[in-house]
Amino acid sequence: MPIHIAYIAALIFAAVYALFDVFNKREIPSIFAYIIFILSIAIAFLSYYTDASIFIIDLLIVALLIALGYPLSRTALIGDGDIFEIATLSALLPFIKPLDFNLPYWIYGINGVLPFALTIIINSGFFGIILTLIFYLPLAVRRFGFSSLARSIKPDYIDLALLLSYILFLFVATFSGIGIISTVIMSIIFISAIILRKLEVYIEKLFIRHKRVIDIKEGDVLAIDHISKEKMNELDSLKIGRAITSSDVRKLRERLNLQEELPVYVNGVPFSVAILIGLAFGIVYGNIIILIL
Repeated sequence: MPIHIAYIAALIFAAVYALFDVFNKREIPSIFAYIIFILSIAIAFLSYYTDASIFIIDLLIVALLIALGYPLSRTALIGDGDIFEIATLSALLPFIKPLDFNLPYWIYGINGVLPFALTIIINSGFFGIILTLIFYLPLAVRRFGFSSLARSIKPDYIDLALLLSYILFLFVATFSGIGIISTVIMSIIFISAIILRKLEVYIEKLFIRHKRVIDIKEGDVLAIDHISKEKMNELDSLKIGRAITSSDVRKLRERLNLQEELPVYVNGVPFSVAILIGLAFGIVYGNIIILIL
């Protein structure tokens, strides 16, 4: 099977993931995820069956992603669906070189030996910062008012350090020949990170809701920083973590008052959109860190 089929399949699968994430209340149907994953393995086999070593390495990378991703999902640093999506995309595209032939040859070399999953993760993280700002800033302005947000911004030493780092980057970019694309990307990321840091308290208020125990479901994430120490001790005794599993739902309903309310994160950023953008960027330009360097 021609390798370009894997590129097309990866973009289509990532786009469908993003559509579910945006329009299905951040929920990816399990049956969809499993079917897409099986299809990706089948396409990978048909694409690389002439070189068994690549296919075996591909499967090992996928297995490693799932094995390392599961503990992270329990801490709610990344969702189960995001891990499965990245593993699916990695199965389709284990190693690739950028399509932009105007890039320096050394960029091709490094990207060609790096697992593409690493590129997707890094790119998605960068674009996730920008997406978070685009997603939450209008909501914060609409709910709290621009004047309230502006008054809350009080510079500190960390802001000064970030500003100096940004100025240093611009100085290096000016005299080292760093491309305009790299400069624009880093500028947007620096500015987004500073704004998000200053509005962190307001943004948290946007996506924390109190839900009754009977309404808490698998996949919900507890806002443990907003739970009393006594209640956290009780939850710890039940071995309930930040990310709620089906087992946690059963424990909560058996041991707590069903009408009791717990703070839960809702209305999170549709990270599958960042993964789709990171994937597309990676296919064309490769790893964003290597591009910037």
